[in-house]
Amino acid sequence: MGLIPSFFLFEDRGYDLKDFKKPYVTTIGKVLGEKEYFFVKATIPQEHLDEYVGIFGAEPELGEIGLIEYYWEPYSPLTIHRRNHLDVDLKNFIEVFEKEASKPQIFTITQRLPVDEIDLYIIKEKMKNPFKSLTSMGKIINRSQQLISYHFHKHVYPLWERNSIMIFQNYYRTPLSLHFLEFSDTKSARGFAKTLAYLPYTHIVLLSTSRPFLIYIGTILQERALDLMRIISQLRKKDYIRYYRFIGYVDPDYFKEYTISFRGVLRAGVWSLPATKSLDDVAEELSFPLV
Repeated sequence: MGLIPSFFLFEDRGYDLKDFKKPYVTTIGKVLGEKEYFFVKATIPQEHLDEYVGIFGAEPELGEIGLIEYYWEPYSPLTIHRRNHLDVDLKNFIEVFEKEASKPQIFTITQRLPVDEIDLYIIKEKMKNPFKSLTSMGKIINRSQQLISYHFHKHVYPLWERNSIMIFQNYYRTPLSLHFLEFSDTKSARGFAKTLAYLPYTHIVLLSTSRPFLIYIGTILQERALDLMRIISQLRKKDYIRYYRFIGYVDPDYFKEYTISFRGVLRAGVWSLPATKSLDDVAEELSFPLV
């Protein structure tokens, strides 16, 4: 598709959510900690990378362009399925991490696949409801089921990497938190990213493609927080982790997720940058139960 996952952190200078509602943004959050920040996750057209940061009218404290996304999967080696809840197996965290870090990295060459407005509409609808039928999509936009099916199987399905599963929880009682970690090498960073994704309360792990650095957003339960900090301490002493920073807690009242930008962003099959448009003009907000 030619969209590059990216992340930006802005120190709050009296901003509001609407200041970051720009095309191609998929997540906006406000973080409360030593300082107050807004963070933005966006999927930026490759041809607009150089000019995109300026769309916010502010200089980010951190900008990472080019990220690999990791999500929790229910059949992970560090997830314990109990009768009424899920728990984590942190006793084996370092063992699993070292195993993941030792695995050879497999590089794959992917071809950029072109998309059109119908493809983007299907992706948007599947992001909102992965079980929505192609027939119902066709009826909404007055297109035949055959045409929608063709676009889905020929264009959308090859782009569909995975479905992610999210555990609904009360983010006022157990808020999401934002963490940055830098590692001694790319193998350690990749191994730690994969291991974090085995924890059931991980929201997302973002691994930089340009340096051994990752961004973690997840819920660290109070009864597990000390154990996880001890793991980070041990890996720091072993020189796996060079830098760790806790940014703060995500305020649920200022946390929004959006579909792919799909409306009015293509011109003759090429991504445009409609800088004057709001995110609400080109995308739709995803329902995100906070309690």
